[in-house]
Amino acid sequence: MLSIGNGSFYLAGQQQGTSTPHKIYFVKYLSTNTWQDTVLVHEDTSVILSNPRLFRSSGNELYIYYTKTSKVFNRYNNSNIYYSKSSDEGTTWEIPVRVTYYPGVDGNLNLNSQSQKPYIVFSSDRNTSQGLKYLSWANGIELEDNSPPPVIYDYVLNKDSVVEGDSLNIRVFTGSVSPVTGVHLSGLLNDQPYTLQLFDDGNHNDSLSGDKIYGNFIRVFQEGDLLRFTISLQNSFGTTTTKEIITACAFPDLVKSMDIRTGRIILPFDYKGNLADVATASGGGLRYDSIVSIFSQGFMLSGLIESSVWAAGVFSASLIKDFQVGQVGYPTNDPRNGIYKVALSDSAFGTSWQRWKGAVSLGARYWDGNNNNVYDPIDLNQNGTWELNEDMPEILGDVSYFTVFNDGVDAGLRRYMESPKGIEIRQTIYAFPDSDSPSLRDAVFIRYEIVKKGNLSPEIDDFIFGIQSDPDLGDANDDLISTDTLRNSIVSYNDGEDPQYGANPPAIYNTILFGTPIYIPGISFTDVNNNGTFENGIDTPLDTAIIPLGKPFDKLFYPGASNSGLRASQHYMQAHPTHGDPNNSQEVRNFMLGKNRIGEYLNPCTWAFGEVRGGVDCQVVNPVFIYSGDPVTNSGWINNTPVDQRTTATTDRIPLNDQTTLTYHTAIIMGRGNTNKNSITVTKANVDTIFNRLGAKYHFIPTSSKETVFQLPGEYELSQNYPNPFNPNTVIKFSIPEISYVTLKIYDNTGALVKTLLNQEMNPGNHEVPFSGNSLASGVYFYRLECDKFTQTRKMILMK
Repeated sequence: MLSIGNGSFYLAGQQQGTSTPHKIYFVKYLSTNTWQDTVLVHEDTSVILSNPRLFRSSGNELYIYYTKTSKVFNRYNNSNIYYSKSSDEGTTWEIPVRVTYYPGVDGNLNLNSQSQKPYIVFSSDRNTSQGLKYLSWANGIELEDNSPPPVIYDYVLNKDSVVEGDSLNIRVFTGSVSPVTGVHLSGLLNDQPYTLQLFDDGNHNDSLSGDKIYGNFIRVFQEGDLLRFTISLQNSFGTTTTKEIITACAFPDLVKSMDIRTGRIILPFDYKGNLADVATASGGGLRYDSIVSIFSQGFMLSGLIESSVWAAGVFSASLIKDFQVGQVGYPTNDPRNGIYKVALSDSAFGTSWQRWKGAVSLGARYWDGNNNNVYDPIDLNQNGTWELNEDMPEILGDVSYFTVFNDGVDAGLRRYMESPKGIEIRQTIYAFPDSDSPSLRDAVFIRYEIVKKGNLSPEIDDFIFGIQSDPDLGDANDDLISTDTLRNSIVSYNDGEDPQYGANPPAIYNTILFGTPIYIPGISFTDVNNNGTFENGIDTPLDTAIIPLGKPFDKLFYPGASNSGLRASQHYMQAHPTHGDPNNSQEVRNFMLGKNRIGEYLNPCTWAFGEVRGGVDCQVVNPVFIYSGDPVTNSGWINNTPVDQRTTATTDRIPLNDQTTLTYHTAIIMGRGNTNKNSITVTKANVDTIFNRLGAKYHFIPTSSKETVFQLPGEYELSQNYPNPFNPNTVIKFSIPEISYVTLKIYDNTGALVKTLLNQEMNPGNHEVPFSGNSLASGVYFYRLECDKFTQTRKMILMK
């Protein structure tokens, strides 16, 4: 409708009463409350005429712009913009003039009727390969659409899903206003370059000659084949249109979810990072002795992106579902997506080894025995036995389950509305169900390999990885929490008898077993040239980080680095005003830093859900580690209120750069004694066995993070070890107010030197050093701290 003043207006409309209008009309309404006769502007029964828009020029010429839509190949729309012109106030109309010539869709027409010229706006998918539409703006009279790009309406494969032995053909439906000069496929077949010309000659599975349907035979597919390519269509104008395709010969038994069974544990999981809270045929929740112990388990990530706080993760208990299956940049329906299982007991070169090809294409590790950079598990000498010069999968534990997922979920579908950052996680769940050790059997291990890809965001500073858990040891409302800093663990246990487990409910250790290697001057290496960076051959290693690999690989060793360990722990409770579920990324990070939801450290002296017992001074308890006392001895900071709890255990802060990989091995370790607290003792012993078997370390390394919990100490101090008496592990704490050369030595009661724990220059601050008396006899020992300006000795008792 177009107003012409004095209460009069012109109206353009399309045919009514039908979803396929074929007519455009014009009518006048005069201020005398009279309608003039309706004028037919244009009629075409072979197309759909829609969306008319009126414009009146300064010379009183009328223009009606509209969209004309026809069908191509009887299935695809081709929409273009036309106008008709009247020089006699709408009494007669000239033959329509075509404005756009794109063989695809130029639609959603609009027009500024108040401007001096007929400026039109329309949406179009010109020059896009992902089906996206963009708005275009132009003068509807002066626009010259002389060289529009061609269009790929669609492609059709002769098989919706490909299985081994299928012959795959492709047909591509095209449109172009100028002659097509070439249609090609180009990309990768099993990571090798691949190109194929398509034809429209009737001889290449392409339908009829000259009908603009191009085709060709691709290949006979083998199990595990992956083809990712781009269709390129070029016309004589020199413009090219592309469309991406991915197809694969999927493995018939790839699943989206399943159970891992080891010892007394059943853990359901899926291919998107969800643990426990997954519905499988056996039920949901991690079960120990057939009773649910963990409702939901997952992970959280946090960091700073150009000083803005970012967080993402997978933790269903808090409705956090930021990751989708597959690699960064690939569709979620990629046929390779699924869970890949491989076990030491599998036949060499058998089905699981062959199907590992799909896992390798997703980033899984393999042994390249023949050094050809291709995973081809072939028995070269046909003796039925694997040998070092032959390829095989990496197998962690007795059995491994591999999947990959990425943070591609749209911001609008996330709890915290964060946009994707190109984070890809290759997850391997592994276990030792065939181990001779009950401790190893009653544990599930998860390796997270975290990669930043795609340049979707700048470097993520102060990146933190965390384990998230919602333990429900039988009844959900009678759980308590503790932190075992020596064992890099947050602990869940019951307050006593449980309605489901009875008198002896189990305990859970959620453990950071091997964190990603970090280099810390003065802690993991002596920085000889003081440049803040470890340089092999110049600086002196004080520690060596370890990253386990599966068979047949050896462990990876990083001299001068330490494994990132537990750096903060926290619990939260649903609906609590300051300690409930986090509402945004900042609150997530606050919890991951050991603070409460609003960014404050808890005060162990006054926090209502815990109390400091056993004569320990509440003023010296570190609030970064929630409930860090010993529930068995009832000493230190103890959780005193059983509720439905959720926990987080987090690691050191480290930059996450494009194309770098951070690796974390975590573990869910369980045990069951004859009482609720004896279960903690049993589970702790299981953790110690696992540490010993796998080579994990007990040490706690003071962080050099930007955010500090305490002010620098004002004086030298050597604290009493804790616990004391101990068996066999304890921690020695000391404080130094300035950079000092420090020695810390252990002596027996005869004065003989037993062990030197420290002999190095150290930064000012509060420090903790673990000590194990595992090889020593029970008795009285002394530890002595010597600094530049301070010396002190204290007594401790080892009681076995």
